[in-house]
Amino acid sequence: MVDRFICANVPGIHELLHTINENVWSQYDCTTVGEMGNTTSAEAGDYIAQGNKEVDMIFHFEIGKNPNLVTVLDYKQTQKRWIDLMQNNSWLTQYLSNHDTPRQVSRFGNDREYRVPSAKMLATLTHTMPGTPFVYQGEEIGMANVEFDSIEDYNEKYLVGKYWTMVEAGEDPKQALAQLRPGSRDNARTPYQWDDSTNAGFTTGKPWMKVNPRYTEINYAADRASSDSIFAYYQKLIQMRKTCPAILDGFVEFLLEDHPQMVVYLRKCARQTLLVIANFSNDPVKVQHLKELEGHTWKRILTNRDETTPSLEGREEWLPWEAEVYQMEK
Repeated sequence: MVDRFICANVPGIHELLHTINENVWSQYDCTTVGEMGNTTSAEAGDYIAQGNKEVDMIFHFEIGKNPNLVTVLDYKQTQKRWIDLMQNNSWLTQYLSNHDTPRQVSRFGNDREYRVPSAKMLATLTHTMPGTPFVYQGEEIGMANVEFDSIEDYNEKYLVGKYWTMVEAGEDPKQALAQLRPGSRDNARTPYQWDDSTNAGFTTGKPWMKVNPRYTEINYAADRASSDSIFAYYQKLIQMRKTCPAILDGFVEFLLEDHPQMVVYLRKCARQTLLVIANFSNDPVKVQHLKELEGHTWKRILTNRDETTPSLEGREEWLPWEAEVYQMEK
């Protein structure tokens, strides 16, 4: 196997990017984003530091494309390491899935019983963490991974090649496919699910690959008609980013850093302090009162669980995949 790192972060790359920036990008009102999957947080600062004038921000792969990231603690530790870069005049991207990854609600959330609340919880983290959020088509309606029964329905060459290698080595075909399909790029490449008509309303012709069979349940029309719409929640998040200076300018203070299920942090700037609380699990979680919140009044400005009380007073338990944002009033 060829070592992919022999063509990553090679000598001269910074000089090259600086020259391109100086002679091309800087001549236009544009933003540059680098896909740098082989760049660590320790190396990334040289690419995105404003004074170096190379690229404005990068996509790193330590969350969205990291198969070894399996716990909530992994997520928090990775976020914290990359967010530390922003203290050095740098900027980040925030994303959990793209065209090369499984659907985020399937990879990080629960795409069955808690599909809607977990899709909203993941969106809350992406839109309230430091950096620019990137939304991949389908996330805004909670599209999930596909589970085709036949290898013939998959297009991704990596998956197909691995499948036949496993089968030729004696693996049961059904077990081989079941093992491989959760991580397939094809999970994010099925036609967009507009409605419950033929081909999910995507085309009257023949699409490049089959539509996810769950399109009759998960589609844009159904979500927009729902009182619990994921799309409408994304709209609230985007509007909140436009009106909350703490999200754009504030630093991050993580609370409960060692908690295995809860993601809790403050976003602070001179004009505003926000509190984000998220249960990153399938189970209810009890959390004792946080001393960092004492002496202040908190107003809830966003929740993905309207049935809960809109106050921190007396709150000890957080529902599965619950996410809430509070603003400090005084």
